[in-house]
Amino acid sequence: MTKKIAKEDRNLPIGTRLVGRYKKVEYHATVVEGEKGGLRYRLESGTGDPRSSVISGEFKSPSAAASAITGHPMNGWAWWSLDKAPTRARKPKAEEGTCPTEDEMAEEKRIATEAGHPVADE
Repeated sequence: MTKKIAKEDRNLPIGTRLVGRYKKVEYHATVVEGEKGGLRYRLESGTGDPRSSVISGEFKSPSAAASAITGHPMNGWAWWSLDKAPTRARKPKAEEGTCPTEDEMAEEKRIATEAGHPVADE
């Protein structure tokens, strides 16, 4: 599952993963820090695309990365989606209850926050 990048979410933190599809090929990009301190978008090879070695690399914007894939100008903010946060195995619940402990809830909130997902305050 993916989520489109909202206008207010365009200051993506380093490490954010993006995903896009073009001609039945899925592409991934990661937000990285550039040599001069700005953000860059590192394009990873597309699965099953013979051109992927030609178009991998780092780009100044999501639009430049998307345009490299498609071969024509693209609005990268509209083309890319946020990649779903990686899932992790859950600890088995204690036999006496099914509710997570406060520590488990705090850990889930920490992971979601680090992945850049909005977390509601209770």
